[in-house]
Amino acid sequence: MVFNRSARFVLYRCRSELLSVRINSREKTSRALEAPGLIAHAVIIDRKNFFGNSSVSHQFSYSFRVNGRDYTGNSRNPIYKIGDTVKVRYIPHNPEYNGIVE
Repeated sequence: MVFNRSARFVLYRCRSELLSVRINSREKTSRALEAPGLIAHAVIIDRKNFFGNSSVSHQFSYSFRVNGRDYTGNSRNPIYKIGDTVKVRYIPHNPEYNGIVE
């Protein structure tokens, strides 16, 4: 189903109000993933994540593909190494909401 920008904005606003404007993006993802989602296999890639004032990060991103489009996420765990395969749960209508299934 294809939506124009106005329709997507209205849908986004409705969803945002339901999830609460004060919830940060990490919490939104966690809550969204509590609902049933789909599972995909992802690969840890050579892209480090840096947070705040930290100059060093041992957390790599992962990448997976849905319907011919690539999506990424933060592994949030230093145990993963480049090339490792992990399971990722994502929201079917918005795979940008995703997280590793542990």
